[in-house]
Amino acid sequence: MPETEGLHFNTLGKGKNVVFLHGFLENATMWKTLPLEQLNRKCWFIDLPGHGNSPFDFPINEELTLTQVGQKIMNFLSLSGVQPYDIVGHSLGGYIALAIKAMDKNCRKTLLMNSNFWQDDEPRQQNRDRFAHLILKNKKRMFEEIFPSLFFNPDAHVEHIEKLKTEANEMVSTDIAAYALAMKNRLHFGKLLATFPNEIALIHGEKDPLISIKNLQEETTCLGNTIFNIREAGHMSHFESPDELARIFKVFLQP
Repeated sequence: MPETEGLHFNTLGKGKNVVFLHGFLENATMWKTLPLEQLNRKCWFIDLPGHGNSPFDFPINEELTLTQVGQKIMNFLSLSGVQPYDIVGHSLGGYIALAIKAMDKNCRKTLLMNSNFWQDDEPRQQNRDRFAHLILKNKKRMFEEIFPSLFFNPDAHVEHIEKLKTEANEMVSTDIAAYALAMKNRLHFGKLLATFPNEIALIHGEKDPLISIKNLQEETTCLGNTIFNIREAGHMSHFESPDELARIFKVFLQP
């Protein structure tokens, strides 16, 4: 894979730019499950810093923020001539996509996939702290528990789960902990969604254990943003409902 600004990436197709940001503990290969050639766009798949083949090159003595990560992605896009562009972010990638949308006028449509736009409540923040602590002790054991729980039907995706565990185990524990704490301290982007009701939309897996439809509906009340619901999917809709997901991309990202 080529690299710019230390970030490894790959591309597919031609046409208007769409940037894809993967989720926490994943990498850009997650998008291979989707028939994205149907979009008739130039798709940019980027490994986030510390994930896949992109190094974590932030100062180790400073607290990481998702805004910092977003700025690094923006620098990459600017140097690569990727302007303007739409952006799709899964989970963590969605949080970073919102940070980019808030900073970059070249960012147009933004699609949050199995993600959200609000801050963690206190119990969730405590879970992030606990995760960051435990990942430094025994990350392999943590991954054995985490990945199956993200699927609506884990027994149908054993191969995908094993691949996720293998890839996550290759990551540096301190990098993983830094991202967990960055997510804990992320910003609330409700005003951003209200400002761009036609440019920011959400995809929800009805069986997602991390984001309930109740919370999603409560937080989006009066904002006017579209929510696409996938009935037979948990948090990993790219594995569980790839064709439905690609259809949603095509509908929302159309000119």
